Amino acid sequence: MPSQVYWHIDRFSDVEGAEAARTLQGSVTVTIGNLVLLQTINDNPSWRPTTGEHLGTVGPLTVSGGPDLTARLMEATTSTPAMISPHAPSGPKAIFQLVGSACVETPQGARRMVGDEWLVIPQDTPMQLQSSGQAVSRSLILVIHPTDQPWTDGMSAWVPKLLCK
Repeated sequence: MPSQVYWHIDRFSDVEGAEAARTLQGSVTVTIGNLVLLQTINDNPSWRPTTGEHLGTVGPLTVSGGPDLTARLMEATTSTPAMISPHAPSGPKAIFQLVGSACVETPQGARRMVGDEWLVIPQDTPMQLQSSGQAVSRSLILVIHPTDQPWTDGMSAWVPKLLCK
């Protein structure tokens, strides 16, 4: 039975404050740029921690019930021009653009994102991420995938049309 979840991203001034606000569904991370973040995944779109600065809520992400799931949190920092190899996530993939701009191409087309914008890519949808603009691009990435599978297929056979150029 599919269910809907949301990814909440909140900034804190220090790790101790983020840990104090963290629930069992949350993870405290420190980005390459030294941002202290509380990243929480739950089924409540209006959830907020009691403290911290709310950066955004991403979703819903549709996840399948059944096997154990893993939430893989990542950060992508690229300079322009940079392009990630085409791949297909083994679960829904969400991208939250922190700084700069990026473009995601899928078989359905291309979508550009700037700071604080987000995108959800459905499970098994081939995609390619490319930084765009004149500055460094920094994104947060979440993939919720079956624990017994890798988060991506590695290299997708899909060939992008390079719509992000």
